[in-house]
Amino acid sequence: MTQPPIWYQMTGIKELDATLEQFPKRLRRKMAKEVLRDAAVPLLNSMQATVPVDSGILKSKLTIKNMRLSKERWRAGWTGATVTVKGKKIRYAYHVETGTSDTAPVPFARTAAKMAKSAVIARFKKGMAKAIYTTAVKVRPPGTK
Repeated sequence: MTQPPIWYQMTGIKELDATLEQFPKRLRRKMAKEVLRDAAVPLLNSMQATVPVDSGILKSKLTIKNMRLSKERWRAGWTGATVTVKGKKIRYAYHVETGTSDTAPVPFARTAAKMAKSAVIARFKKGMAKAIYTTAVKVRPPGTK
């Protein structure tokens, strides 16, 4: 049975959207992409700490990647980051997480997501505040403070 993805909800998103609307779409996407990848680090660390280790291959292949988005979402300015398993031959992470008819589930990803939630959100908020400030300083018209 496929389990739904885990999403983190935060307060202040409408206010963040209003602030980001003041920047060109290209800069919004760049800021968000960098901040989201950085915010995913605690999740990656948590997953690496909770993944069951047999040979160690799965643990070594966990990585942060930019999310693949539909053209419509890309054009709308969406972006995202995810922790995933790199390599086409490593397809068993799902079976470790959910189990098979022969093995019990070991929900390391869900456990890690719950453990890292507050750290991910805090890192995102801090990173986005810094990105907004530094980008605003760079793009402000000459002679303004």
